[in-house]
Amino acid sequence: MKITTTAVVVAAGLTISAATALAEVSGNVALTTDYTFRGISQSSELPAIQGGFDYTHDSGFYAGVWGSNVEFETTEVNMELDVYAGYGFEASEDVTFDVGLLHYQYPGDSNSNFDYTEIYGSVSFFDATVGVNYSPEYFGDTDAYYYFYGDYSLALAENFSVDAHAGYNLFDGEDSFSSFIGAESGDDAYVDYSIGVSTEMDAIGLSLAYVGTNIDDDDCKAWCEGRVVFSVSKSL
Repeated sequence: MKITTTAVVVAAGLTISAATALAEVSGNVALTTDYTFRGISQSSELPAIQGGFDYTHDSGFYAGVWGSNVEFETTEVNMELDVYAGYGFEASEDVTFDVGLLHYQYPGDSNSNFDYTEIYGSVSFFDATVGVNYSPEYFGDTDAYYYFYGDYSLALAENFSVDAHAGYNLFDGEDSFSSFIGAESGDDAYVDYSIGVSTEMDAIGLSLAYVGTNIDDDDCKAWCEGRVVFSVSKSL
């Protein structure tokens, strides 16, 4: 999802009347020029429509669902659907923790074994967030995988910020990484990053970012090349 980062989409939510005052439901929809996840295009560098719903409770529990169109050359799968649940809590006024479980599904995938599950945890302090995700069997059956990341958002003016992200993708050996990118490689890890700006105008979120990886272009075709991604989002 892309709860992290990952997609360079400005979160846009609107609270809807819920059954009790302790819980609320929010929703968002977005259009992005390229769905990038951990630096790699999931839509073959084409636009994507995305959206989801979240349930949150005052206790800190939350759950949700999120979806996006995708396009991969090796399969006819054209949709990603994520389901997640977690718990967030405050340690102090400036420090919060978040832990949860996230399942990625690709309806229609019968041969590639794209579906996988991650356990995640993060801590946010002031304007920064650091976290880690772990999957025992990552995308395409590429065995164990770890994702370490950091995000920083600097507010320059009302409703305007500069956003930075860096992530370290660690695979269980060279064979797993080569299988993941579809080419032989002597590495077992790669770095993804992004830098951009985001704002909100008339309840519409706007973001512009440069997204890239340190993967050799010859190993990953154009999907891993640096690119500019523009996203527009709105509450439902």
